[in-house]
Amino acid sequence: MAQIAAIGVSSSGLVLTFATSTLIAICGIGRDTKRVAKVYVWIIVTLIYPALLLLWLKFQSESHVPLNSIGTYSPINTSLGLGLREVVAFSALIIGSSALARGQQRREYGLIVLGTLVFILNPWISDILSAFSAKNVSWRLAWAAPVPLLISIGLAATIGTWSWRNLQGHTLTTAALPLIGLALLLIFVFSGRCTLAPENGVTWSRPSPKLPVNYRVAKEISDKLQTMGLTGSVLSTDEIAAWLPLSSPGQKLVMPGHTYPIMLQTVLPASEFSARIQLFQAVNSGKNDLRELVGLLRHYQVQAIVTPKNVSAKDILPPDGRISNLSLKEVDSVDGKKIFKIVYRGLQ
Repeated sequence: MAQIAAIGVSSSGLVLTFATSTLIAICGIGRDTKRVAKVYVWIIVTLIYPALLLLWLKFQSESHVPLNSIGTYSPINTSLGLGLREVVAFSALIIGSSALARGQQRREYGLIVLGTLVFILNPWISDILSAFSAKNVSWRLAWAAPVPLLISIGLAATIGTWSWRNLQGHTLTTAALPLIGLALLLIFVFSGRCTLAPENGVTWSRPSPKLPVNYRVAKEISDKLQTMGLTGSVLSTDEIAAWLPLSSPGQKLVMPGHTYPIMLQTVLPASEFSARIQLFQAVNSGKNDLRELVGLLRHYQVQAIVTPKNVSAKDILPPDGRISNLSLKEVDSVDGKKIFKIVYRGLQ
């Protein structure tokens, strides 16, 4: 159930299910061979569903653009904060293992840290996986391991070894361990920008859906579009088009998912993507001139265009003797956005 839910929540879950299962398998290592074998069999069973989807996506997308050739590439250590925080993170993982009391706690913590370092945060492994799956996996792979939790446990265990007895005759190493942990914690906190820094745009409010202002604007625009009785498509600027599928599920769009259009290369033929991206770029470039794209407007039956408020009908379709079979009319405006309707000859 967790594997299926992970895939449903995020496309990254498709790869992370395998990485997380690897960590679980490592933590399941024990002396009872039969029990370990049984656990591994069940882990493999839970991976059947993700494996089928991964194979389908891999071969279905290869006919257009391979997933490993698009997306953002960053080294795996990007997820650790880089700089001093990266050093502290690795140090906390190592000394945390020695600080925990001998027994089951140290064993389990040591196994998951070992698995994290060897299979998750290993730059060679992450590059190999991204080459076979998707480019984004190069750094998103780190999400499969609870690295912040492991760092916290390591530092807490190290600082927690402090006692008066440690300072009254025990070895120097034992007495120094909590001071090392405290020093690492302070370095981690003060070596980079704080999460609550004003530069991060942090705001305080009651718990609510994490939806930007553009969602509200898109909802108002969607309500206006529904009153127009459209049967064709809508061409909109990306910040509004990104939310139209949510606010108006049945509405056709020239390019859905405008905030990341490059991913559509994996599901659209090259000619189809090229045609749609031309219209997309025209309304998002600031020029909004669609004179040379009238053929594409007709092909995709674009009946409404959403632009910034400072755009006029003449900017979109400047007067031209060749364009006599359609007209553009401004019908409404919503919070800094204008809605235009295209009327084709013989169509409403």
